[in-house]
Parts: sequence; structure tokens; C-alpha cells
Amino acid sequence: MQNKEQGSSKVKRMVLVAMLGAISAILMFFEIVIPFVPPFIKFDFSELPIIIAGFVLGPVDGILTIVIKLLLKLVLKGTQTAGVGELMNFCVSALYMLPSVLIYRRIRSKKGAVISMAVGTVNVSIMAVLINYFIMFPVYAWAFHMPMEALVSQGTQVNPKIDSLFTMMVWAVLPFNLLKYTVISVTTFLVYKRLAGFLRNTILK
Repeated sequence: MQNKEQGSSKVKRMVLVAMLGAISAILMFFEIVIPFVPPFIKFDFSELPIIIAGFVLGPVDGILTIVIKLLLKLVLKGTQTAGVGELMNFCVSALYMLPSVLIYRRIRSKKGAVISMAVGTVNVSIMAVLINYFIMFPVYAWAFHMPMEALVSQGTQVNPKIDSLFTMMVWAVLPFNLLKYTVISVTTFLVYKRLAGFLRNTILK
């Protein structure tokens, strides 16, 4: 009997992860262009189901939600970046979700939620700068045989302060991620309690 209940619980968790991953993939299609960053950096709400999955189910299921999101995105839309964009998306999603979830699981309160997502936002914003500067932008330029100046020039067109890869990080990548994950965090804070209750009382019940 206990084994049956455990098996049923695992199936329900898998269904919820798959559902949240699918919603996250769909949200990736609704992109918003931000005026102060190059057009290849776009805002979407696909991290919202991921952080919900992490808070409700745990960090491992949060990672699985990211994987499902990206696999579905590749199936439905393919890639325009030879996989570089998808790899970066996995990194930033995980770098936001993991510290947020791990802290929240230790401090389960409204204050804990605020602290956890603030730490997640700062973490992903700093790490995104380092990963983009040292790895992703150089790999992208190499993969497409594109001089770095061509990438930087797309930033210069929307923000004259961007005149190098470093200033691209300072004036585009850093503020973009701070803005994006602050918005995701505020949205999560506003909807999490009701959503978590609904998911627990329907799918996980």
C-alpha cells in the first residue's frame, strides 16, 4: 500500500513538472524587447513556472522543469544560436532558481521568500556577466565567424555608452538581468501562495 502511494506521488510530481515545463516553454515565445539592450537580448516570463516548481517541489524538479522547457523550445522552434543561447538560458535559469529555492527551504516565510529571491536575482545578475563575458559571447562570435565588434555594435545602436564587450556587460547584460529577475521575483511573490495551494490541492493531492 505504501509503495502504491509513493508511486502515485512520483507520477503526480512528474505530471506537474512536465506541465510547468510546458508552460515555461510557451512563455518563451512571448518575448519583449527592452529599449536599452541589444535586440538579441529579450525579456520573457519563462522563469516564473521554474521558480514555482522549485518552491513547490524542490531544486531537482526545478532543474527538470528547465530541461523540459528547453527541449520543448528546441522541438517547437529550433535554435538560432547553435545551442549557445539555450545553454545560457539553462545557466541563468538555474543560477536564479537554485539559490532562491535552497534559501527558501530553510526560511519558509514571506521574509524568507523576499530574501531568497533577492539573493537569486543578485547571483544570476553577477554570474550572467561573468559567463557572458568570458564564455558565451566569445563562443557565439567564434561559432558564427563573427567579429566581436559586430556584436558590440548592436549594443551601440541602442546605447551609445556600449563601445566594448565590457561596457556591453555593464550597460546591457547586468541591468537587464537585474530588471528581469526583479520582475520575476515580484510576480512570484504576488502569485505564489495561491498557485502553490492550487497545485497542491489539485495535481499533488
